[in-house]
Amino acid sequence: MKARSTGLLRGLIAGLAATIAAMALYGAYGYFAPQIPTPVLHFFGPPEKSELYVLGALGGLVIGLSVAAVRPRTYLLAAAAVVFAVVTRVLGVIVAMLAALFRLGQPTHSYGERGLAYLRTYPEIMTSGDFWGTLAAGVVPAALIVSLRVRRLRGKAATPVVETTEPTPDADDGFRGAFEPAVPVHKPEGGL
Repeated sequence: MKARSTGLLRGLIAGLAATIAAMALYGAYGYFAPQIPTPVLHFFGPPEKSELYVLGALGGLVIGLSVAAVRPRTYLLAAAAVVFAVVTRVLGVIVAMLAALFRLGQPTHSYGERGLAYLRTYPEIMTSGDFWGTLAAGVVPAALIVSLRVRRLRGKAATPVVETTEPTPDADDGFRGAFEPAVPVHKPEGGL
């Protein structure tokens, strides 16, 4: 009998691909932000804070749904989805910043320096509540979607298969199906 796979390797590959896609979402926002209409930017509140919450939640959804799509059967993938969401939030902001610099026409040799300068400020950024809020906006959907999917798949696997026996025609319990006639139809024994 073949053992069921846990989907760990497929889930990790899907999560990595989703992390790259979510970071591309951050980059697209950084590049196209000036073209987004002001009412759209202000829909969830001041754009300097709400944009990271929305991007974090979208990144978490992308990661959670892609990992859940490979039918995971281990909770290790929920933990991996959390790690992928954290990486997406931390590196996604840098990707967005570099995309905005690219749009402004900054020389490409300064991208690495600016990215490293931003990483050096992370200890200060991590003390703010907004950092942890935006991080939670991405981590919670990713972990929740994958955990619920694992629980559902494990529940299906643990449910014993009960074989039903068809009732004998002699047993009349008085139940009549929706499309069965009220009076049984007798077929003639002799055929044509």
